[in-house]
Amino acid sequence: MARFFRLVKNEYIKIIGKVSTWIMLCLVVLTALGLCLISVVAKNQMANSYNYGDTFNADDITQEIRYLEQYQPDGYQEQIQLNQLLLEHEIAYNDWRYQAATDYMDANKQLTEATAGQSHQLTAALTQARNAYLQAVENNDWRVYCEAKIAYQNSVNPQMDAQELALLNWEYQYRLDADIPFDNNDWKSSLVSQTANLKQAVAQSEQALAQGQPVDQAELAESQNTLLINEYRLAHNIPLDVGTSSSIFVMDAEINFWSVFGSSSSLLSVISLLIVVIAGSCVANEFSNGTIKFLLINPVKRGKILMSKYTAVLTFSYVMLLLFYIMSMLFSMLFYGVGNLGAPYLYVSGGAVHSISGFLYVAWVYLLGSVNIIVMATLAFAISSLVRSSALAIGVGVFSMLAGNTITTFLKGVLNLDWSRYLIFANTDLNAIIQGTSMYANQTVSFALIVVAVHMAVFLLTAWDGFTRREV
Repeated sequence: MARFFRLVKNEYIKIIGKVSTWIMLCLVVLTALGLCLISVVAKNQMANSYNYGDTFNADDITQEIRYLEQYQPDGYQEQIQLNQLLLEHEIAYNDWRYQAATDYMDANKQLTEATAGQSHQLTAALTQARNAYLQAVENNDWRVYCEAKIAYQNSVNPQMDAQELALLNWEYQYRLDADIPFDNNDWKSSLVSQTANLKQAVAQSEQALAQGQPVDQAELAESQNTLLINEYRLAHNIPLDVGTSSSIFVMDAEINFWSVFGSSSSLLSVISLLIVVIAGSCVANEFSNGTIKFLLINPVKRGKILMSKYTAVLTFSYVMLLLFYIMSMLFSMLFYGVGNLGAPYLYVSGGAVHSISGFLYVAWVYLLGSVNIIVMATLAFAISSLVRSSALAIGVGVFSMLAGNTITTFLKGVLNLDWSRYLIFANTDLNAIIQGTSMYANQTVSFALIVVAVHMAVFLLTAWDGFTRREV
């Protein structure tokens, strides 16, 4: 065993002694830095694109009134009254009072268009709601607005059962009970609105499912889990969930430390590319440079020499992964601060919400992503053991890494060939399989690991046979 470790140490000396290795390590650092720089640009662009409506702009409202007066589209008079109300009370489009003003105009319109046969109860409810909405707008009183919405819903929906009515009023009642005003910049206020919409969507899907209508049950289960997590966050006052803030590549996603750090896992293909270069050259270069003779004169079996090289490749792969993890974390801290470092990753298991450290979650994603790196490195290593040209071994490894997903997508997505699930490329993305986003139905992690293990065994046996039988 000591001799084997000396062989591994020797391989490390060879790897670290190359200038190309240090260039690769610099590329790992630059990749982590580049992701942060891209996120800063994206954040600035989002700030410029999505801030419209956050502040009151009298000129925009005045221009809208002039447009309505000039072209007179359907319902222009009500729209003019609404804009005059916004102008009078300096209400921005994203202000909660905009919805209150809209509700006021709708109630006023319904009262104006009331028919002789309309019930006195509905007329009274509309009148009371209209007055309350206007009072809420004029006094900037969100409590009055919430109470008015609840009272109006209770008055006009007497046929609803208590559970449906409570669901309809949930957001307003929860804000009143928990003292949560409308605020677009407050996480809790935004989460309450999101949870209210999600409750409605889940209830509709569950009702449709109970009636025998077709429902995407995977999507329903995901919505139910998200709802449980949202309620858990509200109950335990958790401002940030790493699971909902782990990517900058989602439209309208908030860009912060965790979204940038979490997105770094999507760049593991860069590490895979660099490792393929190392794995594809570590054996072939020995034969092309003639240095294999110095290895074989040692009283060590060829198989042990081969395994020492493979061990060095594997361990160096995880060294590069660890470096990328640390650098991504440090650069994300540098650009976005350390305010949310304690945020947990929340997940649902057995109908209950559980939490783990956000750092452990990202590390777990890295480990799952390392499966693809090791597979591609093993393939390149096997080819390197068969040929003298490191360029050929590296080229085949890089081509397999880049074309693998394209091949499986074509076979399954275009030709609909389900047997392609047995290919190695269809089973290396364990993150997608766990999240249920794989293109293959009913694909499990255990099945993927079995397929990966079989292919890995073939690669290693090929490398073993090629190296031990090869003439020098």
